[in-house]
Formats: sequence, C-alpha cells, structure tokens
Amino acid sequence: MKKLRVLHLASFVGNIGDNANHLGFHRKIAAALKFSLEFTQLEIRDFYRGTRAYDDQFVDYVNTFDLFIVGGGNYFELWPTNSPSGTSVGFSIEQLARFNCPVLFNALGIDIGQGIGVGSREKFRNFLDYCLKSPRVFISVRNDGAIENVKKIFGDYYANRILQVPDSGFFLETKLASIPYRDNKPWVGINVASDMPEIRYSRFGIESFMNNIRDLVVWLSEGGYKSVFLPHIPTDFYFIYEILSGLKNDKILRENVVIAPVHQGDSGLFSSLNYYSNCSHLIATRFHSNIFGIVLGIPTICLNTYIQLENLYHELKLPEQLIGVNDPNFIGQLKAKFLKYESPDQCNNLITRYAEIGHENENSAEKYSRQLNIWLEKCNL
Repeated sequence: MKKLRVLHLASFVGNIGDNANHLGFHRKIAAALKFSLEFTQLEIRDFYRGTRAYDDQFVDYVNTFDLFIVGGGNYFELWPTNSPSGTSVGFSIEQLARFNCPVLFNALGIDIGQGIGVGSREKFRNFLDYCLKSPRVFISVRNDGAIENVKKIFGDYYANRILQVPDSGFFLETKLASIPYRDNKPWVGINVASDMPEIRYSRFGIESFMNNIRDLVVWLSEGGYKSVFLPHIPTDFYFIYEILSGLKNDKILRENVVIAPVHQGDSGLFSSLNYYSNCSHLIATRFHSNIFGIVLGIPTICLNTYIQLENLYHELKLPEQLIGVNDPNFIGQLKAKFLKYESPDQCNNLITRYAEIGHENENSAEKYSRQLNIWLEKCNL
C-alpha cells in the first residue's frame, strides 16, 4: 500500500467536536482508502490568531506533501469580509493554483447563519468555480444544510457538483466511552453555548435562557435526576458558571449537579465521552453534542439555537427532536418532551431511528471512500 504524506489543516485543540470529527474521518474514511495516510496537523486557529500566515512560506510548506486536506469543520462560512475566498478558508485562488499536490476540502459546513459578508458571495463563487473545474481539487460538504445553502446562494449548477457526506463525528468509535460512573441517581446531560447570543437567543435574550435552564435543573432534581453539564470549549464553562451562580439552592448545587471538565484535544474528547455515555438523556445545544448523543444511543433533545442544528435534524428526518429556545413556551415544551422519553417504548423508537441513521451513514461513507479512491488515482498518486 502506497504511503501518502498528508498535511491536514483544521482545528485540533480548541473544541472537542473537532477532535471527534477528525477521529471519525481517520476511522471510517481514511482507513478505507487504497493508500496509507501519514498525517501532519496544521492548526487553523494559528492563522486566525495571526501567528501563521497564508503566505509564500505556507505555499512552499504545502508543496512538501503528497496531499492537502482542509477540514472537516465549518470553514465555508460566508461572514468573513477580508478573506480572498469569501470564507474562513484564508488562502486565495492564486495560491491554490500553486499547490503541487491534490487538495481535499473535507466535509465542510457552508454556513450563512451569521450572514454573508460584503463581497463574500462573489469571492466564494469564483473560488468554487476554480475548484470545480480543477481535476486536482475535491469538495465535500457536511449534512448540516450545506447543499441547500449552495442552491439558495448559487443555484443547482453548483449544488449538483458537490458531494454531501455525513459529518465524520458520526463515525466516532463509541468504545472510546467505556468507563461507567456509579451513582444513585440517573444523569441528564446538558450542553449549553453562549457564543453568538444575538443569534441563538434573539427573541428573549440570554438572561431568559439562563433562567429557563436554572428552572430545568430544579425540575430535574425534584424528579430524582442529576444535571450533568457538558462543556465543549472554555466559554461553555464560563456560561455554566453564570447559570449555576444564579441558582440559589445549595442542596441542589451540592447534590444534584455535575460539571464535566474542560479538557481539549483527543484526550479531552475521551474524557467527555465518558460523561456523555453515563447519561440516560441528553439536552444539547452544540452541533457535535447532538451528534454524540445520537452516536452513543442517548435519547437527545436538541435546543434549536442555530440554523445548522435545524438543518441537521431535518436531514436526519428527526425534526420532532427540535425545541426552539425562542418559543414563548420553550421550557414547557422541553419538559413535555423530556417526560415523553421517560417512556421505554418512546426511547426504543428513537434509538431504532438512530440505528437507521448509522446504517445510512455507513453507506454514505462507503460511497465517499470509493469516490476519493477514484479521484486520488486520477491524480496519479
């Protein structure tokens, strides 16, 4: 089996959802290729921070590898105004043309939830035009409404030429979550996010949301549950602190609240998955938190705070799992949905659908791997 040296541009430390994405890609997609891939990680956050630049040195570095992979991640978001591609991918068409190796844009999100920056639409169209014409560039996008966004912005011509694949977090090895915690009360996982509050909590504001989560924690405690908060990034931890600091009930805080650690990288992911796997139910805000619940077979209620979540659940044919946080009766609907999944029959029906999703994703992964093998062979690798 021929070995390919791969430069992998993505985020590896900063959000455990990204780690799940990459590990799932390695396990299911990369492992099915006719090549042995040797990965070198290039942290995309270093470019955001300004400690690296998309300059001639970057192009020269890319050209020391056999293959360049970008993502997975939400990097085809169109709000940036100062990017040559019109997205969070910060290199230009001219630089792309100078790469000697094939380029795979892997399972990226095409996100317009934060709007489209001035000039970004035309820049991204030009970027796509180059990529779709080049035999040495392959684009795939993830199942978060990306294809529908392409249709909405650019039309069917572009959408029909881009492959949609499952987010690779769906291919995470569930055996990574293997340590049972002994407790006298069942756990309910709660994942909350405070970024983009003007979008997530646009109608009633973030303070109203925090009050609702406090109400939920008290209600769960009265029902005999522990609330287990599951942060993915450092700001999640700060948000959890804000929520709990307003909960003036020492007994509940001491006896019925658990906070998982904020620990980044692959090892942090493994630690968090152990907390997830011990939950009987999950209430989740973040994209990959919802994926974790589905993959681990946990009855999951999605707090619908961003359009990509809504798109994901519609793609999965599970729109009934969405609870809108901007609905006037948000907390009432959430409690009613939770009570529904105290029924074993309802839980079993949902878990059966999760298994069907797993099977559908396996088929999609096989198709993706086949197409990548054909493409790589045509690139003379």
